Amino acid sequence: MSTTVRVNQDHEQISTIIIPPNQPQSNITRSSSSSSLKTAYNFGIKNTYSPSLPPTTTLKLARRGTNGTILLVALHRPSVKNAFNDAQYSDLTLLLQLAAVDPTVSAIVLTGTGDYFTSGADLRDSSMLDPDTESSMLERPAGVFMMQLLGFPKLICAAINGPAVGIGVTLLLHCDVCHCTPKATFWTPFTRIALVPEFCSSETMVETMGLSAANEMLIFGKKIGSTRAVEVGLCSEVVVEDGNGGVGGDP
Repeated sequence: MSTTVRVNQDHEQISTIIIPPNQPQSNITRSSSSSSLKTAYNFGIKNTYSPSLPPTTTLKLARRGTNGTILLVALHRPSVKNAFNDAQYSDLTLLLQLAAVDPTVSAIVLTGTGDYFTSGADLRDSSMLDPDTESSMLERPAGVFMMQLLGFPKLICAAINGPAVGIGVTLLLHCDVCHCTPKATFWTPFTRIALVPEFCSSETMVETMGLSAANEMLIFGKKIGSTRAVEVGLCSEVVVEDGNGGVGGDP
């Protein structure tokens, strides 16, 4: 069966994908958890019908869809509202590399655990603001992840389950489909911390939202809600959560 056929079969389940429950995490990860990620990923390849996979340090993985071909990837650093650190960037890069060549994966759905999609970059635990000028942004974990996402050859969707900040907003412009819950908010406070807009967002947000709406977010740091996000094209649909803390009817 071709990847295209599997994607079509699983389309409805992508749009009603469950958002995993929060799990406690007491420490901030400072190194890549590639070993645990590979263990979880390999388990998923062998057990495509198993709904939950072994936990990794910065991500939670699960298989969804009729044939288990949807890979649910949840950002999982709840102690810091799923903020991106170098380890999480590295784990996502590795995961995208594995999924790109895995014939059992036709699509990825990216979401977050707990109440947040992501609170953006973890400025306490990231090389993004490192003054080292010898390494360019594209050589650092954040830049490597960005380039990997840009080149990902399969369908990648986002299920924004709560507030999205910084990179949590700018990466959405590189996803194929974005749905959000009514609790989702979108905020790019770059000027407040003296940063230029990241991940091509000064181009992609203008192209998607229009000049004025994009500048309200990028220059003025305006925070918008789910309804406005659909109006300006950041998301295509607001999905109402069910009574089990998830989206739609997935068990």
